[in-house]
Amino acid sequence: MIRHRFRKTIFRTISIAAFCALCFIRCSIDVAGGFGSETGTEVSIIGVIVDTSGELVPQAVVTLLPDTYNPVTGNPVPDSFTTTTDQFGRYSFKIAVKGNYNIQVVDLSQQTNALISDISIQNDTIVVPPATLKDPGIVTIFMPDTVDTIHGYLCFIGTTLYRPLKEAVSIDDTTYAINFASVPMMNNGALYYGIRSNPSFSVIFADTIVVTPNDTTILDFLRWVNYTRENSDLVGNRVNDLLYNIISQTIWAATNNGISSFNNSIWTTYTKDNTRLPSDIVNDLALYLLPDLSFGTMWAATDSGAVSFINNNWTVFKKGNSGLPSNHITSITIDSSGSKWFSTKGGGLAILRDTTWTVYDTVHGLPSNTILQIGVDKTGIAWCVSNKGVARFDSRRWVSFSTNNSGIFSDEVFSVAFDNNNNVWFGCRDGVSRFNGSTWTNYTAQSSSSILTDTIFTILFDNQDNALIGTSRGLTRFNGEQWFDFSGERYTLLGQKQIRTCAIDVMRNTWAGTASHGIIGFGFAIREE
Repeated sequence: MIRHRFRKTIFRTISIAAFCALCFIRCSIDVAGGFGSETGTEVSIIGVIVDTSGELVPQAVVTLLPDTYNPVTGNPVPDSFTTTTDQFGRYSFKIAVKGNYNIQVVDLSQQTNALISDISIQNDTIVVPPATLKDPGIVTIFMPDTVDTIHGYLCFIGTTLYRPLKEAVSIDDTTYAINFASVPMMNNGALYYGIRSNPSFSVIFADTIVVTPNDTTILDFLRWVNYTRENSDLVGNRVNDLLYNIISQTIWAATNNGISSFNNSIWTTYTKDNTRLPSDIVNDLALYLLPDLSFGTMWAATDSGAVSFINNNWTVFKKGNSGLPSNHITSITIDSSGSKWFSTKGGGLAILRDTTWTVYDTVHGLPSNTILQIGVDKTGIAWCVSNKGVARFDSRRWVSFSTNNSGIFSDEVFSVAFDNNNNVWFGCRDGVSRFNGSTWTNYTAQSSSSILTDTIFTILFDNQDNALIGTSRGLTRFNGEQWFDFSGERYTLLGQKQIRTCAIDVMRNTWAGTASHGIIGFGFAIREE
């Protein structure tokens, strides 16, 4: 029998860890799971172990553990906290450290274990109800590939059961899986994800895990949320841009109805009715950060001008009070020097360096006066994209690239991005083009079957240099060698939705802004509503 939690498909057998049968009793201390050093009157804990037929079990190994014991970061179990049952199946402990404890039992000869709950040790002798040893269960965990498979680990809090994630198996391009064999029967087990190199990082994956004998419990911790106007305070369902503010750890969304920001279900809405936002149609967002991350200014591009704001102080830039050549701003990019680049509809582009404005249009070599997006690479070279090709600016002159004079696949280009090697990637009407400075490489639905559609609206590189590609019919990813579609049973929320923008937060959750279905977020640390 297979018991499924959060997943409906059965995982094929993975190599199992060495037998580690156990039983435990849950209660609560600090997550390091120390054994303490309190002295005072000793308290006796006594109990008896039996098998399923009621026979007493001698030579069973019994271990007493703080109920929040972490087997990876906690202290070694003292000898006085481990014993074996006598010929009558009895065991006993004498301890002077009060608190809440678990008991873990294993009969290695029969490979069985058992569970009893709620042991609170105070001043009186504790008689533990008889524990019945039973066959163990198996727990299989599916995790996003963003988990740390070098330093990460999973453990059941209050037990000695843990697995290093370097033993996890890659199931597909987005998922790792790992098995816990010989898990005791439990009704409310707590599974903890930690990172050895970062003790302050921790995630409780689940605290109500149910495990039954001779059964497999499957946990899929790819968590999902979908925020819309109908189920949240998101101001609009058409999301044109998403931005993650690392200072406030907040997701910002530019929509056709204003701006929304949220963190842990706390929403803030910005519209022209409650701010100086010049229009509710917001096309793009940008964040200017000081190098030490002590200060940040938000910028927004609207169809009626640009605006900067911090601490509710708003500054509006329009054609009449600035060097902007058009009020319809399609995107804003801020380079490493702090210069702001504005692309416009019909006016070319403008650069604001300190207080000086510079405007470029087709006279200066741009392929079109309607520029859809601007990107600046790590060397300071700017690229702009349009429906008539792309152009590069090296601080002296613009050079245009089109299907007539280069290997780019299409002249209709919607987005630009840069990988860790400073290759330039373009999202086009007919697929994706990559330029390494001398050679063009094209990826289309015909040449790469995992591109869901030929219309590419956004490209974002994650911290592992994988390209997240938003299309008119879903999301796909390319790791430089293989393509993976976020489709099928695990990704039904993404489905065939048009993905306009993507963002990745500090917990490595992925957020996708859609054309009509709001914001979809998925990852191992997503906070489900």
